[in-house]
Amino acid sequence: MSSASGWGALADEVKPACRRLARHPGFWVPAVLTLALGIGAAAAVFTVLDTIALKPLPYPHADRLVRLQSAVPLTGGPPMGLAKAEFLFFQSSAHAFQALGLYLIDRATVGEATGGQPPEQIYSAAVSAGVPGVLGVRPLLGRAPAREDGLAESPSVAWLGEGFWRRRFGGDSALVGRTVLIDGRPVQVAGILPAAARLPEEIQLREIRVDVWTPLRLDPAETPQASHRFRALGRLKPGIDLPTAQAELTRLTSQLLQALPSVYFQAFFRKTGFSTQAVPLRDDVLGDQIRMLWILFGAVGLVLLVACANAANLFLAQVETERREMAVRAALGAGRGRLALHFLLQALLLSLLAGGLALWLAHGAIRLLVALAPVDLPRLSEVHLGREGVLFTALLAFVIGGLFGLLPSARRGLESELLGTAGRGMTISGRQRAARNVLVVAQVALSLVLLTTAGLLFRSFHNLVSVRPGFEARGVLTFHVVLPKARYESFAAVDSFERELATRLAALPGIEATGFTSALPLTGFDGCSSVYAEGRSVTPGEGPPCLPIFFVGPGYFRALGVPLRGKAQEWSDGPGSPPVAVASEALARRLWPGQDPLGKAIGGNPSASYRVTAVAGDLRANGLEHPPIEALYLPLAAGSRSELGQPLRDVTVVVRTGSERPERMAPEIRHAVADLDPGVPVAEVRPMQEILRSSTARISFSTLLLAVSSGVALLLAALGIYGLLAFLMARRHREIGIRLAMGARREQVRRLVLFQSLRLAAAGVALGLAGAALTTRLLRSLLFGVDPLDPVTLGAAAAFLVLVAVAASWMPARRAMAVPPLEALRHE
Repeated sequence: MSSASGWGALADEVKPACRRLARHPGFWVPAVLTLALGIGAAAAVFTVLDTIALKPLPYPHADRLVRLQSAVPLTGGPPMGLAKAEFLFFQSSAHAFQALGLYLIDRATVGEATGGQPPEQIYSAAVSAGVPGVLGVRPLLGRAPAREDGLAESPSVAWLGEGFWRRRFGGDSALVGRTVLIDGRPVQVAGILPAAARLPEEIQLREIRVDVWTPLRLDPAETPQASHRFRALGRLKPGIDLPTAQAELTRLTSQLLQALPSVYFQAFFRKTGFSTQAVPLRDDVLGDQIRMLWILFGAVGLVLLVACANAANLFLAQVETERREMAVRAALGAGRGRLALHFLLQALLLSLLAGGLALWLAHGAIRLLVALAPVDLPRLSEVHLGREGVLFTALLAFVIGGLFGLLPSARRGLESELLGTAGRGMTISGRQRAARNVLVVAQVALSLVLLTTAGLLFRSFHNLVSVRPGFEARGVLTFHVVLPKARYESFAAVDSFERELATRLAALPGIEATGFTSALPLTGFDGCSSVYAEGRSVTPGEGPPCLPIFFVGPGYFRALGVPLRGKAQEWSDGPGSPPVAVASEALARRLWPGQDPLGKAIGGNPSASYRVTAVAGDLRANGLEHPPIEALYLPLAAGSRSELGQPLRDVTVVVRTGSERPERMAPEIRHAVADLDPGVPVAEVRPMQEILRSSTARISFSTLLLAVSSGVALLLAALGIYGLLAFLMARRHREIGIRLAMGARREQVRRLVLFQSLRLAAAGVALGLAGAALTTRLLRSLLFGVDPLDPVTLGAAAAFLVLVAVAASWMPARRAMAVPPLEALRHE
């Protein structure tokens, strides 16, 4: 066929194809809606997956960036950061890295030296001079951080983020070289960082935006400490791969025993499995989110397959109605190619309509996904339906349309088959019936896989929310304050502020208790400190256990509703009172098994200067899915300061109210803090119940999406069974009429229809159970308290699908029973 004749044939078929679709809205409307739903869902999840997991991180040569972390797998805890002395040793000894950087994200209070706007609380980062080189950051204005900035005698300088600079200072370029107040102290602005200068945590968590960089003090002469709370990054040299860098880090880590003998012990390495790991930064930022996103993409892929099977059945039904017309065209000389072009154009028009609607659905679905997603889903702010999503949608629509169009013409001898069947009324061949049965069985099988997956996640979510966190969240409000260092430099000043704030808050109606803490439960804790305890001897070279230490103020346990045995520190205990400590039940069981811990000495140094006066109920610090943490609670307020080199000015306040809506107390709390010190802003006001919900947000998000996916697939499968049976019964009117005329009871006709439905459902369930057994294993890391092959979930999903199949076949069965025999005998 020449090019001109080919285009002519195409033009000749377009208008008739459009007219046919217009004449049969009962066919194309449900087909387009079904396909649009499947394609739109796939496009939405693909856009999220592409933005978060497939695109490289927004750094130059991001594939060469690694996270350096200290792993302690034998403790059961998450990897820790690096200590300053450890980092300095690696920096001077490692050769596999082009640059190494160390930083610590904290909170700060920022104001202007000349007054102006009220101070505000922000996130700041103390960074080493190597961080800009690792991330490929250059200042927008001013100079870059230098090694000299980290020396103790260097003047105080800071770099402001572009967004913060424009928002608070109006983008004034003359600000560089001027002074601003950070934590109440004058600091010179050395430069402005571009908006692209983001630390990995800012990509990882939506709630973190670092507005100020300050120099991290790194003094090689400083006494080394095992404080692994600093975050480290490295950029590999060109030509150096990750295994080579890891081998060097492993070698250098073993040398820490000789390089820093006062910090690292052989027994510590042996008991904790301590090692230094270089992890690709992409894997560190995304964590197990990649697996979750791929599972969700697979789920919507199954929904798309179910939608395609449903639409294919509709398309084949439409093809059956055109058999006579196609037979006539074949008799008049239309060849196989012309007939195939006829079906292909119809299918492409159908899929392109679906693709256009899918783009609109995908846009709305993406906005909904972003709104519902947990805060720890990285890069959500970057997600939008861009070019890649549009191309993906167009490609899906084109491929689906092409496959649909090839279905009728895929068999050999299309022309002769049409001619041979043109005189058989409305009966269909066994091959055609089998093909449609296969599509329905596939829908049932895929729906069962999705239903099982959603069921497992729902059971996992139920198990997770049933875990007791160790505190009573209802009625509790939390907020954060950072006391400016210039005015709160001494322990006495900090104590005075906290004591006065507790008094003022207690005077507010509805507030029952107030407490202070260095870290809230469920918000994550990845550090530990050496703990010396009475009755636990430390042999040379062994080292004490490394355990989490939290600092809390009077009233903390009462405010959180944590059960307490004994007496914790109170505000009435004066500076001369003996220093007291609270041990968690898990810690008491570990340090003094079978003994009463009350009265035991404990501390972070060999003198063990604290006495355990109370045992607190276990709390879960790192999430409900993790075991209770073995925690030591030391006082923030007056007493021995041996564990704190300087007062803790960055604290979270916990307030217990008698209200179900504690957030309503926020204005009064802000007013009370402002009355006490207008230079201390209140930030991150959150009910404790919100923190509790956010700890399960990831699994609830996955459960919700998979539940919606399985629900849509289940609906489409039910429609597929209904549509197939309705179609078959319409084609068997004559047969049913003959059966009824010959004495068959209507109940027998009903059983015939129901048996056909159950046979298809049973085949789909058997196939789906096999598929579920293979696919649910991928969920193991997302499940809590339930096995991927849980028989209860598998059985319930199978039974539910069979019930849906019976319900879907009920209407065709009723119609079949209502067929008048004489009318059926006249039906062709």
